[in-house]
Formats: sequence, structure tokens, C-alpha cells
Amino acid sequence: MTANDRYHAARLNLAPFTTVIFTDGGVVFASELLHSAGGPRVNAGMSDYDDDEDDGGGASSEAGFGEETAGALLAGRYGELCGLTGSGLNKLKADLEALGKARGVELTLVPAGDYTDTGPGPDDACWGSFVVGLLHGTGGTYGPEKLTRERLLEKLEAARAIPAEVWQAAAELMPENARDGFLQGDVLLQLVAVGPLAHAMVAFGAVGAEEDAGQGEYFSGTDMEQEPHAEGVWGQLVVSGEDPRDFDLSEAAHQARASAFPGGEYFVIARYD
Repeated sequence: MTANDRYHAARLNLAPFTTVIFTDGGVVFASELLHSAGGPRVNAGMSDYDDDEDDGGGASSEAGFGEETAGALLAGRYGELCGLTGSGLNKLKADLEALGKARGVELTLVPAGDYTDTGPGPDDACWGSFVVGLLHGTGGTYGPEKLTRERLLEKLEAARAIPAEVWQAAAELMPENARDGFLQGDVLLQLVAVGPLAHAMVAFGAVGAEEDAGQGEYFSGTDMEQEPHAEGVWGQLVVSGEDPRDFDLSEAAHQARASAFPGGEYFVIARYD
């Protein structure tokens, strides 16, 4: 990557044409530009970067929810906010992370949708949905970003190994009318669209421009200025939505995709619309 890309140059404060090399440090992998919470970020994702002073607006002002539209990938359980206020959502996220830390689990909460300064205020009721579990990363804001199936499956295995008493303790932190639904759900791989006007998808295939006329269908997103991404993915849609969506990376599902699109890979794409 070179810093003549206006977004990366501004975000990293690099001189034009500076070369950036990605290494396998456990957070950002070579060619895999997803950004895990607390790790290095070279693209948008669920960033805690903010040029503007905090005006005390949406729930993100305290909890660090995404400022830009992206697709977040987790292994965890689906839940409903059930009218929790913006400040209550901040507290729930903090309490869940404290619970996880006490039990040796990197537990977090990611709500679907806009919890920036244009989202619900501290006293506003929130009626959306969320996922609690282990965060793999976020991406797709400025174009398709590659996913590694094996790493996602490792995250799923780790989430399924979380003891039942930890999930029970997590549920007890939630509004009473949200607990049963949360505990009845399975631990699955989940895609959550985060940020303003958020829509996200995972596609399987090959990156290319729309004029390339590749194999299968063409899937692409739009950036934070509602400009189409320069490239999308030619292939097959795996999952798409605004609310959390679970998806299947089992061997059978993967082989079916790989047979239809030999050499294909998985990508996350976000759309600000």
C-alpha cells in the first residue's frame, strides 16, 4: 500500500508514496486488512480515531463504537437491546468486557447500526440488536477486505468453548426481557453492520472492477462519501444485511462455494447508504 491513497495518508499521517508493509503480528495479517479491537488500524474499521472534539452526542462518545460504516465479524450470540438507553448500552458494553477480563475471555458487545454522534443520545431508548462474543475484526469501509476462513473458524471454536456460566453471567447484565432470547441463541459466526447508514456483506470470489466482467455476480460497496468502491468482488454472496446475520463457513458450505468459484476467497464489504 502507498500513502498516495488520500484516506490512508490522512489516517496514518504519511508522506506521499510511503510504503507500508503488513506483517503477521496476530492482529493485522499480510493482505488481511481487518482491524481487531485494540490493535493497529491501517483502514477505517471500528476506529477510535476522531478529528472532532466529543460533543457528548451518541453512545459512541463513551463506549468507542464505530465512527465509520464497516462490517464487524464476531463469533458469539445475538441479542436485542429492548429499549436500553444509550448510556445503558455504554455501561452494558463496559460491564461485559469487565466480566470477560475477569474470566480470561476477550468478550465484547457490538451493536448493529449507528451509535455515533448521529445515533441515539444517552437518554434515548435503543431498540436495535447486537452480538456479544469474540471480535475477529472490522473492515470493508473503503473496499473489499480479505478474510481468512481458518482464523474465523478458530474464533468460533474459542467462542463455543466459553463456559455456560460465563454466558449466563453475561445475560444477567442485560435487561431482563433480553436474557432468555440471548441464552436460547446458538454461538455462531456473525456479521454486524456498524456505523452510520450501515449495510455489510461477505462475498466469496475474486476482487475486481465492475467492468472486468468476472465469474458470478458483482458485489460492491460505497465509501463514507457515498462514492462507489473502485473494486468489488465477482462471485457469490455469503451473507448480507443491516442487522446481525449469522453465516456458515463449514467444510460442506465452503466446498460448495469453492467448487463454483475455484480459487475464490472471502471478503467483507461495507456500504454507506
